[in-house]
Amino acid sequence: MGWSARSRGTGIPWLCRGSCGADLQAIVDEINDTPMKALGRETPNEAWYRELGKVMSRTSHPRTSVALTN
Repeated sequence: MGWSARSRGTGIPWLCRGSCGADLQAIVDEINDTPMKALGRETPNEAWYRELGKVMSRTSHPRTSVALTN
């Protein structure tokens, strides 16, 4: 991948071209579940779902829902 986890302080080992998908997913999961100062100590996952909830609440309006029948 080309980045050093040591410089980011995450403790994740250096990645190379030989990494498999499961290894990469484990790294993504660890990063997304780690609280970050820039997010007010929220995890990226928490921030994502909070913002997604805001968008969904703005787009779902009771008058726009339609009942579908056969």
